[in-house]
Amino acid sequence: WGGAPYNAALDAAVGRARSRGAVVVAAAGNDGRDLDASPFYPASYITRHDNVVTVAATDFADALPGWSNRGRNTVTLAAPGENVFSTLPNGGYGLKSGTSMAAPFVSGAVAVLWDQNPTWTYQQVIARLKATVDPLPALAGRTQTGGRLNLAKLVGAPPL
Repeated sequence: WGGAPYNAALDAAVGRARSRGAVVVAAAGNDGRDLDASPFYPASYITRHDNVVTVAATDFADALPGWSNRGRNTVTLAAPGENVFSTLPNGGYGLKSGTSMAAPFVSGAVAVLWDQNPTWTYQQVIARLKATVDPLPALAGRTQTGGRLNLAKLVGAPPL
């Protein structure tokens, strides 16, 4: 879900989530555009609320697919989003691509981290998320962190 124009009610809802200490994870969108120049909501509420994490997609080569939205200032990080095995309408399973496939990886990672650290604030969770990405040349200058989610680093697992 995404791409709607700015909506004051949704903006307020994200703000209420922030006041309650919640992290909002949003898919960056699949238009191949720069969100710094062309907003895409709800992902672009990141410019108004520091509890929003906006997620781009990576492919099997750890590159940013041409269809994934990006933004040096408005997209937080990337996660795998190409050919992700998922449920399909009418009870089936198959491969899907998009930032809507990448965002749940980040939502789950945030949940695991917060479960390990239940007293942390949303700011601490987001700071840890940003600090533990795997930097990728393909994401440099295209996301805030220039990196892809690394769950093992996020939760403090020892390196292999």
